[in-house]
Amino acid sequence: MSSRGLFAGVLCTVALAWCALGCDPGSINDGPLTLDDGGTFICVPETAPAGDGHHNEGQACLTSGCHRNSGGPAFTVAGTVYDIKKNGLTVPGATIVVIDGDGKEVRIPTAQNGNFWTSEPVSPPLYVRASQCPNDRRMVSLSQDGDCNAGQCHSAAEDRIFLYE
Repeated sequence: MSSRGLFAGVLCTVALAWCALGCDPGSINDGPLTLDDGGTFICVPETAPAGDGHHNEGQACLTSGCHRNSGGPAFTVAGTVYDIKKNGLTVPGATIVVIDGDGKEVRIPTAQNGNFWTSEPVSPPLYVRASQCPNDRRMVSLSQDGDCNAGQCHSAAEDRIFLYE
């Protein structure tokens, strides 16, 4: 056997043993993504959904008057994540990662209906990404407002927050 064949066999055995110990086989080739500032991040594994999400997926949570100044609990960031590969179905168990203007990171899990929300104080501008391994998508621009489903942001079907494309 050549040294190349022996090396390939050992590498394959190590990879299989690693997976047998509980690794996610889909993450073996997942690599870090490069941020604009040269830093890196790696996708966030699927998390336990944050409850059922209650209602109104796709609606403007904050500017509708429900979760900013009246009605329901006050949120600072809220929205809905969708999967275009599944005919626009929502994505439970994803994580929304928000890094605010002060550098504070807030991680928000999506609920069974794809909704996400937090009351954690954040300072604009907001760097936002949606993640669920192996996918990780970041906004191309900074957000000045945490109302992700609002009219000027992700309200129309073609402008929704899609984690998978």
